[in-house]
Amino acid sequence: MAMVNCSECGKEISDKAKVCPHCGYKKEGNLVKFVKNPKNRIPIIAGGIVLVFLLIILAVVRGKMDSPFERINEHTTRKEVIKLYGKGDKIEGLTGDDLFYRKSKFWGLNGALSFFFLNEEIVNGSWSYSLKGKETFDDYNSQITKIIEYYTGLYGKPEERNDEYTWYDESGNSYILELADTKIQGIAYKAIRVTFRPY
Repeated sequence: MAMVNCSECGKEISDKAKVCPHCGYKKEGNLVKFVKNPKNRIPIIAGGIVLVFLLIILAVVRGKMDSPFERINEHTTRKEVIKLYGKGDKIEGLTGDDLFYRKSKFWGLNGALSFFFLNEEIVNGSWSYSLKGKETFDDYNSQITKIIEYYTGLYGKPEERNDEYTWYDESGNSYILELADTKIQGIAYKAIRVTFRPY
């Protein structure tokens, strides 16, 4: 009796053995066939669980970093926006073909998303997160930094002016991050706002 290496696990077995006692593989001619063995199932099941867990983490992280305008360009129509985001929320004062979405996340901030159209063609889009109470932009430094890094990674160094950052894509569309600090009808308004403007 001669000793040979199992063609599957590499451990030594008898050349007369029909099944490897180490890994449970069965030799049939030159083919190696898997023999159902509970010991072999454990690593496969564990590997599958780890893979599912990693895919869930990737989906969560991806959801945090997706720009609200990632799937929008200068040719996007109102019908295409509805197909991507749904019919939108009805709000008082919204007229014409414009669309509004109350809940739209970007880097973990749950903001509002608006799209404005003229003859079904997109004029601009705006995502904003309104600061509450006595909150300041310093409270959101990490999210603001991540938004700046996100767009800089896509489109390069921004043009900076005061609290406004502007990036341009290869088509000439602009993406503007603005730390809005203003008054609307006498009420103080602070918001982190990203605006998409077609070229």
